Amino acid sequence: MSSNHDPTHTQKEPAGDDCQPDVRPIAMPPGGAGLIADTGAAMTPASRWPHMFRAWRYRDYRLFWAAQFLYNCGWWFRQMALAWLVLELTDSATWLGINTLAAGLPCVVLLPVGGYLADHANRRDMVQLAQAIGAVATVTVAVLTMFDLLQVWHLIAVSATLGASDALRIPSNQSLQTNLVPADDISNAVALNSMQFQSTRVVGALCAGVLFHRFGGKGNFVMASVLAVAATLLYSAIRTSPRPRSANGSMWANIVDGWRFARSQPMIMTMIGLSVSQIALFMPLWALMPAVVKQGYDLDERVFAQMLAVFGAGAVIASFVQARFGNYCQSPRWVALFVVVMGVAELGAGFLPTFEVFALIVLLTGFAFVSINVRVMTTIMHLAPDRMRGRTSALWMWLMRGGTPVGGLIGGMAADAFGLTPVLCVSGVMLALAAPVVLLVSRGRTGG
Repeated sequence: MSSNHDPTHTQKEPAGDDCQPDVRPIAMPPGGAGLIADTGAAMTPASRWPHMFRAWRYRDYRLFWAAQFLYNCGWWFRQMALAWLVLELTDSATWLGINTLAAGLPCVVLLPVGGYLADHANRRDMVQLAQAIGAVATVTVAVLTMFDLLQVWHLIAVSATLGASDALRIPSNQSLQTNLVPADDISNAVALNSMQFQSTRVVGALCAGVLFHRFGGKGNFVMASVLAVAATLLYSAIRTSPRPRSANGSMWANIVDGWRFARSQPMIMTMIGLSVSQIALFMPLWALMPAVVKQGYDLDERVFAQMLAVFGAGAVIASFVQARFGNYCQSPRWVALFVVVMGVAELGAGFLPTFEVFALIVLLTGFAFVSINVRVMTTIMHLAPDRMRGRTSALWMWLMRGGTPVGGLIGGMAADAFGLTPVLCVSGVMLALAAPVVLLVSRGRTGG
């Protein structure tokens, strides 16, 4: 099938709120600009892609996937440099926690707004706007680094700006992918998108460590800016863009309406509860990873980047498994089991075993982390109608991001006061116990 656009070409539309596929012609606005009237997904011949990669049959999804890969590689270039520079400038785990708080707090505050906009604005345009904001912030810190003007508060301010841009980007990005494939392929699209993001943990983190060691932070920030611009250009080529819905009532009323829907779905709330407990109590290990590498094992920034890549390798394996086997082990009990595995792994990391064992622990946590969150995202995308997906996913991310800064800040302050081992061990035990508690509370709500 030719890649040239034909405005009258019949495309297969993803299922809407009634989950019934529709086939209709796609009409382009005059000049090809603006919004497409319907949400179609152009399909290439089915034989081109194996069943495991079936969401790649759709041109716009492939563009989406490639754009996300570039942007997220840049994200890891940036995040690796930010975390290591904060530690270099302060030599303090508390400041690592403050940096995590700075990135998380604006995101928590603005995520409900991002969810509302994802359901009532052009999702593609929202992603592009947010990526542009992130690129400007990254260029700013790159210039400060080049002229040796960088101070720790600059890094904190940039983290806060990036957190705000993520609040606008994430709900629209997550919801947009479901408009690019039919309903039957949503779970595969979610799994492949997770595979993309986790692959960038490996590629981005490893390249980030090499680049940082060779050129310092400025090399990472410049590369992140270039990749963000390239991703934005790819987004511009996506034809499918769902029609924005007019809002009934105020923005706040619409946000509350989305949250009420989520609360009315016991399966969604159980999955969100397990995911939030996992991120809040695993965050001490994640936020303190630079300190574990530098202070616990007396190693440098290249090894820190390698640990990010090892986590990503475990995550990629989990994404491949999900893409290959689809809806296996989707029940909350299986998700709870993965949460317990993460708790036990964090407890083991707290004892600072040999570095080889620590690397295996990081690999295992990467596998479990993605096994949990792909299932949560798939559950939301299947159970929430399209008109509610932005706000429902924003609620999940709001609670997740709320746990991130709290867990990171408390973990950093506690590590400076009591040491790394007590903090990681206590967090691991609490995480392992959190999963059965969430299941019991969920059973009580449903009367099961």
